[in-house]
Amino acid sequence: MKLTRSCLTDRFFAAYGLWQIVGVFGLVQPLILTIYLLGSVIMLALVWLDRRSLLQARHLQAHLDLPRSVELEQRVRLQATLSLGQDNRCMPTRIEWEAPVIAAFRFDHPLVPFRASAAADRLLLASHAATAAGLGYFEWTTLHLVVRSRLLLWYQQLDIGIEPRGGRVHPSFRHIPAPDFAERVAHQPLFMQGTRQILQGQVADQFHSIRRYQYPDCLRHIDAKKSAKYAQLMTRMYDEFRTHHLIIALDLGRSMCGRLRNSAKHDYYLSACLMLAQQAIAAGDQVSFFAFANTITYAIRHSRHLASFEPLFKGETRLQARETQSRFDLLHPTIASMAGQRGIVLVLTDLTSPSVQLALLEALTPICQRHLTLAVGLQDQNLCLNELIWALDPDHLSEGEQARLLYASWLNDRFRLFRMRMSRLGGGVVQGSDATWISLVTQVYACMRASLRA
Repeated sequence: MKLTRSCLTDRFFAAYGLWQIVGVFGLVQPLILTIYLLGSVIMLALVWLDRRSLLQARHLQAHLDLPRSVELEQRVRLQATLSLGQDNRCMPTRIEWEAPVIAAFRFDHPLVPFRASAAADRLLLASHAATAAGLGYFEWTTLHLVVRSRLLLWYQQLDIGIEPRGGRVHPSFRHIPAPDFAERVAHQPLFMQGTRQILQGQVADQFHSIRRYQYPDCLRHIDAKKSAKYAQLMTRMYDEFRTHHLIIALDLGRSMCGRLRNSAKHDYYLSACLMLAQQAIAAGDQVSFFAFANTITYAIRHSRHLASFEPLFKGETRLQARETQSRFDLLHPTIASMAGQRGIVLVLTDLTSPSVQLALLEALTPICQRHLTLAVGLQDQNLCLNELIWALDPDHLSEGEQARLLYASWLNDRFRLFRMRMSRLGGGVVQGSDATWISLVTQVYACMRASLRA
């Protein structure tokens, strides 16, 4: 799609207005009238000739280069390539690329000029310097150009369609300090022992299912009783502990609505899901994912390819938070349908709310008995007790600050009680800050995976 709009500039109208003064004097002086008419013809000729220096949209082609994954607050440079496609001898004075209005980036300059490329004729290059300012998916389908004619009498705006280019801004990849990580996973046996208790006798495999024998299946796995029952050879199938099954459950209910540091809260969780899937697939594990609110909104089963998670990367409508109450009772039947045997289950939700904690304790009880289960949440730093204690002045506390401190202390006590109860069930709980969110999530998965080694 190529849309164009051309108009005369203020420079032309200023010159035209001044020239009309000459025309007024020409009403009383025939010689001045002759000069006025001759000058008007010349002016119209210049306007027509200057119009020809504008670009013709049908000959233009554009291409945009930009990174697919960007870290929050990262400086990036977006480069556009413009091919004129014609030998325009009278080139315009300036061709500029206007920065788009997009929440994901903050641009240094609203307009940047195109400059001739040394690689090829009729090829122009322009680059925008920008800073990633907000989480989420971004996409460009058009380039907006501003063109000024040779004599600056014409102003042209062009919207040139390009091949869609998109990407995603992720939270900071800053590494979480070792003492901080140790504090968040402390007193939770889940990270030290995993499910070693089911690995009795140092057996590297766990029984999974029975199916019909097919050569070259191992003969020692043939089940004699089942073979006699079905009058054909039946063999046992085993689930190897060298590879694992990661199940990610993402809450998209009411508690996930809202914004955190100029970004939608659920975008933090989508980025965490993407990084977990990438880490698990790189390690050879299979990944299942489902998002839920008052119902299951999206699901991916037993995937070993990152292409399956493209809807998460783009943040489709089915993966947006909604103003509905989350049904945590959906966790058990959904996980059971995805993994009949053991697996690593990560439930990503807002763990600050006591009502969510109570619902999770009830919903995760049967899941913890079979799977290695961890609830992960993002902590709002405004309600973090340690942060508040260091930020507030104890000698000059206002009533509002005292109330916020008491509320943060109450939330902290509730969370400690919730973590203790989850530990008794055999599960775990971790909360992280937005500054080291991605590092925390990926490290806890690595610890859980390591605890499953025989």
